[in-house]
Amino acid sequence: MSDQKVVLVTGCAKGGIGYEYCKAFAEKNCHVFASDIPQRMQDLEDLHSEKIETLELDVSSDESATSAINSVMSRRGRIDILINNAGIGGTGPLAELPLDVIRRTYEINTLGQLRMIQQVVPHMVAQRSGSIVNIGSVVGRVPTPWTGAYCTSKAAVHAISDTLRVELRPFEIDVILVLPGAIKSNLGRNNLEKLKNYDWKVYKDFNESIIERARASQVGKSTDAALFARHVASKVLSPKPPKQIVFGHMTGLFTFLSWSPLWGQNQAQIQGAEVDAPWPLILIHVGSSSFKSGAEVMTPDAPRPLILIHAGSSSFKSGAEVMTPQPPGYWSVLHPGRPAFFN
Repeated sequence: MSDQKVVLVTGCAKGGIGYEYCKAFAEKNCHVFASDIPQRMQDLEDLHSEKIETLELDVSSDESATSAINSVMSRRGRIDILINNAGIGGTGPLAELPLDVIRRTYEINTLGQLRMIQQVVPHMVAQRSGSIVNIGSVVGRVPTPWTGAYCTSKAAVHAISDTLRVELRPFEIDVILVLPGAIKSNLGRNNLEKLKNYDWKVYKDFNESIIERARASQVGKSTDAALFARHVASKVLSPKPPKQIVFGHMTGLFTFLSWSPLWGQNQAQIQGAEVDAPWPLILIHVGSSSFKSGAEVMTPDAPRPLILIHAGSSSFKSGAEVMTPQPPGYWSVLHPGRPAFFN
């Protein structure tokens, strides 16, 4: 039997990370099955090669999932690696986002992964080997405003992965959780397109912030998708694959936030707002751009430090102020990539 690994990747439309996963695993001498929904099969035509085949797969359909796995088994006789990549965004305030949209996000991002796992596990158990790679997100660990549907769907993927890792250990099946940071893909554009369908009522005054969050991962120093995919492929194919793969722009910041107190995490998206809060205070700006003109952060006189975390891609704009009665030495600024941003 050939030593060539057989890999199934879900969600492989051109412009997405799945497309790059296919090329990365093929470069590693794997035989890859690139899959997506019927409407996007044309996007996969450029992937066709000696090492890459394509097939239709809708992860929200039991029938489609069964058919895809049976097709792989009939063509290659085994499946070594499942890359659970298919996913959609879910941008909008949870208190106002339609439940049908939230339900669809869970159906694709969470149940879609579990549906594929349930289909592939019996074959991997028979082989006594296999790797299941679930794509989570750094925001599944540290949720951000305006993307609650997406964040919670990915948080569920994290819990599923940790549970399965123990349950599948007796069958020598590895479960690997991937936590991408900000990776360049078509996700931001798709998120913005969907926002055109909504007319916020309660959150109408926050529309600009919601739009900014929709495209936040796709601007500035976002990691190239091909580079990210090659990194993941290398780790997954290593003799002892890690339990988690955390890689990409802003993963360091989100790792730090995951260890910070909840009250610190909740001070997110401070933009165009006036904040008067007790010490100790962590102020976090996670937008794709800078604090805007007129934004003010005011802190009371106290002997404890202020930690201001600005994760945007550019500097404070004219008119933005951080005012504290304490000397400069009493506060710190963490701004990945642009440490000197006050002008």
